Order: sequence, then structure tokens, then C-alpha cells
Amino acid sequence: MRNKKTVEKHRRLFILLPLVMGVFLWSLSAGIINISLPTLSQYLDISTSMVAWVVIIHLVILTSFLLIFGRVGDFIGYKKIFIMGLFIFAAGAYLCAVSLNFYHLLLFRIIQGIGSSMLLSVIPAIITLSFRPENRGKAFGYISLATTIGLSLGYGLGGFIDTYANWRWIFIVNIPLAILTIYLAHKYIPVRQKLKKPSSFDFIGSILALSTIISFLLLIQLVRNINTLPNWFPLGLTLVTMLGVCFVIWEWKHESPLFDLHVLRNVYLTTALLATFLANLVLTGTIFLVPFYLELIHGYSADFAGMIILIPSLLILVTGPLSGYLSDHIGSKPVAIFSALALIISTLIFTIMDLTVGILFIFIALAIRSLCEGMFGPANNKMVMSHSSSEKTGAISSLMNTARYLGLVMGMVIFQGIFDSVISAQSKQVDIMQPIGAYQLIIPKSALLTGFQSAFFIGMSISVVIIILSFLTNEKTNT
Repeated sequence: MRNKKTVEKHRRLFILLPLVMGVFLWSLSAGIINISLPTLSQYLDISTSMVAWVVIIHLVILTSFLLIFGRVGDFIGYKKIFIMGLFIFAAGAYLCAVSLNFYHLLLFRIIQGIGSSMLLSVIPAIITLSFRPENRGKAFGYISLATTIGLSLGYGLGGFIDTYANWRWIFIVNIPLAILTIYLAHKYIPVRQKLKKPSSFDFIGSILALSTIISFLLLIQLVRNINTLPNWFPLGLTLVTMLGVCFVIWEWKHESPLFDLHVLRNVYLTTALLATFLANLVLTGTIFLVPFYLELIHGYSADFAGMIILIPSLLILVTGPLSGYLSDHIGSKPVAIFSALALIISTLIFTIMDLTVGILFIFIALAIRSLCEGMFGPANNKMVMSHSSSEKTGAISSLMNTARYLGLVMGMVIFQGIFDSVISAQSKQVDIMQPIGAYQLIIPKSALLTGFQSAFFIGMSISVVIIILSFLTNEKTNT
């Protein structure tokens, strides 16, 4: 009996290994590129606002295709989608490395975004099919851990490449790891899935979903200041709304929809998905502004600010696996509620910070935020996937990932937008399209602090909604 349990444990570890490496690969790449944007700006001779699209276009494509690839996985298999995604990601990385100019780089980042969407869309589905309910929390915990380690190492490796190597190595370093992950996925991920007939795939729904999500994300990316909305904004908003309405009507009537709207009748699933979206929005928005807060308000150097952020984030090395363990043993709901409470406390501390606050206070706020980041994801993921039936595992997996990455993109945009809007309302001299570092040259710190506090206050308000949603949802235990 003991040998049987040992074999089963090793089997789960070997299945989890390529999934963890896939998430680590994407996170490592994201960290490297984020820290390398100033270097890319110099090499390609483009503005900081233009080079930001190297990240933006990737996230837009990644988020837009998640629903589609999760559904395609129902037809051709999650393992195939995962391996194909790794291959396309690696091919995109190579093409980015040999780019001749900025526009070629953007095109190849789109290809890489498609690969990222493929491999990330099916990971929760593979875990749900391959692990028993009592082991899924721990598996999701290791996925969360891999994300954090990848981002942290990415920032360090990216800084090393920027200093000692050519910018093309930013992308080349991903290729060997992608090849190794492909080999491990092919060898260890089992094929345990009842496939659906390809004839029932919702092509029109896919086109409508893609058009709606891309249009919406581009719209909010292009509008940076709510005080000075462009003349074309009403037309753009109308277009996005019409596309969204058409998508909902089509999906409601289709026999085999891309997104089965009927699953949202499950109140527990819907509240868990909303919590996923809002938690990632707040977590991403806060950590997006914190480096600017440290540099503009406190005058810390970029490398010192990076260390301030990195050290508390190491808590996730413990809290990620701990969350998975607790979710498996006491249930996901109390873990999610505790994590949401931590997020409220963290954003509250940032909201009340003034110009005289010490570094210890900042460390405490970041440590509490890291506590939430490490614990909320595994618990919430397990709750969402507990409501998936065997035939809807891929659809709910991709829906959860869409909520997550949509929150990630909107977190950056909304928090930056709140900051820009408050600042521009206090000073007519500000051009929000210039590098944010230029703000300190023309605006007093007290005004900058008001902008940061306003954004963090909104984050705290949203965190209150998250804890309410966490109270309302429940984990399905009979799967």
C-alpha cells in the first residue's frame, strides 16, 4: 500500500513539473522584459510610451485568446495545446531576438502572446484532470510559487543581460528552457480526456470574443486620463459595447458555445471568478505603482527600490505552498477570506502613508501584500475549478485565466489612470504621455502623494468587495 502511495505521489510530481516550468518560463520572460524596457527603448531609438507596447500587445493577445484555446483544448486535448503553446512561445522568442526594428518586434510579440495564451489557458484544466480534489490546492500553490520565482529571477537576469550582453539575449534565454519543458510535457503529462467533436466548435463566437476583448483592452490602454477623454472615445465605447452584446446574444443561443453563459447561474462560481478578477486587478495595480512611489516620493534609486520590493515578496516562497496545504485540509474559503483581509490592510497602510513614513512601514505594507498574493491565488483557483464538470473543465479553466489576466491588464491601466487623472487635475502643466519620472520635475511631492493615495484608496475599496465575494462563495466538495 505504501509503495502504491509513493508511486502515485511521484506520478503527480512528474505531471506537475512541466506545468510549473511552463508558468516559470512565462514569468521569467515577463520579468526580464519588464526590467529591460529602458534598454530596449535606447537600442530601438523609441520613446518610453512606445516601448511599453512591447508588454501591452503581448498581454492583450494573451488575454484575448484564453477563452478560445481553453475551448479548443476540449476538442484536441489539453496536452497538445500546452505543447503547441510552448513551441509557438519559443518560436516567437527567436523571432523577437532577430527583429530588425520595433514594428517587427511588436509583430513577433503577438506570436509569442498566442503561445503564452495556449500554454497558460490549459494548466488549471490539466491539474483538475490529473489531481484528486484533496491534492489540487497544493498543485495550485506550486504554480503560484513558480510565478513569483520566475518574475523575481527575471528582474535579476534582465538586469544582468542589460549590463553585460546584447538586448537580443532578452529573448534568446527563453528558448532552451522552452525546449526542455516541451520534452518533459511530452513525456510526463498523461492523455486523460474525453474529446469532443470538432464540428461543434463555435467559430463565430470565437471571432466575437476576440474582437470584443481586443477592442476593450486597446480602448482602456489608449485612454490614460479620464479628465481629458479623446473625441473618439464615445464611438470606441459604443463599438465595444455592441460587440459585447452581440457576443452574449450569440453565446446564449448557440448549442455548443465558446463561453457557456449558463455556468454563471452557479452563484458560487460567479462570485469566485469576480474575486479572481478583482484580486488580480488590485495586486497588479498596487505593485505597478509602488516602484514609482518609492522613487518619486522617497527618492530611492531604482536598484534600492527593487530590493525593497523583492525582499518582502520572498514571503510567497512560503505562503504559496502553505495556501495550497491549508486549502486541501481546512478548505479554500477561509484561506481566501484571510487573504482578502490582508489585502485590505496592505492597501490601507499605503493609503495613509505620508511624506515622513519610514522604510519599515513600507516593508510591512509590502509583506502583508505578499501574504495575500501568495495565499489568495491557490485557494481561489481551487474554489473555481471545484465547480467544473469533466466536459467543462477546459472552458472554466480558460474563463478563470481570462478573469485573472484581464484583471492584470486593467490593474495597471486603472491605477495609472487614477494617478494621472488626480495629478493632471492639480497641475495643468502635466503631459501624461511623458515618462512618469518627469513628474517630480514639475509637481511637488505633496501633489504626487495625493495621486498615489487616491489610487491606493480605490484599491482598498475594491479589496472590501473581494472579501465580501469570498464570504459569498463556496467550494464544491463532491468532485
